[in-house]
Amino acid sequence: MSTTTEPDLAADAAAVRAADVQRCAAIGNRDRPALSATLSEDLSYMHSTGQRDGKESYIAMSIEATPRTVGRGETEVLLYGDIAVVRGDYQIHIEPDAEYPDGRRTNASGLQLWRREDGTWRLFLHQGTAYPKPAR
Repeated sequence: MSTTTEPDLAADAAAVRAADVQRCAAIGNRDRPALSATLSEDLSYMHSTGQRDGKESYIAMSIEATPRTVGRGETEVLLYGDIAVVRGDYQIHIEPDAEYPDGRRTNASGLQLWRREDGTWRLFLHQGTAYPKPAR
């Protein structure tokens, strides 16, 4: 029998959302320690392109590659004890570089699993699916 109360669920959902806001801000600010603090050591991040990253390669790509920002749309947080399922849209804007002089934008839907580790919510699984690009 669960002893989790409604206010506990609301507080946990808010904490998961706050951790995701911190993750997105850390990427935009190119803040390696802040990003690392939001990620589980056993992170598996499947990009909408099909590329898969672990924690270190995800941090390197997010912080050291061409600057980018990540925004989140409305999210739904479902809680199962120390596991949170987050569903919702996100947008990535990657600044122009030599390979992409106009920059890149991705609109996608994501399914994430966050785990409470020593009292802190950390992302340990992400699966992204890009929405089709509008016809030109």
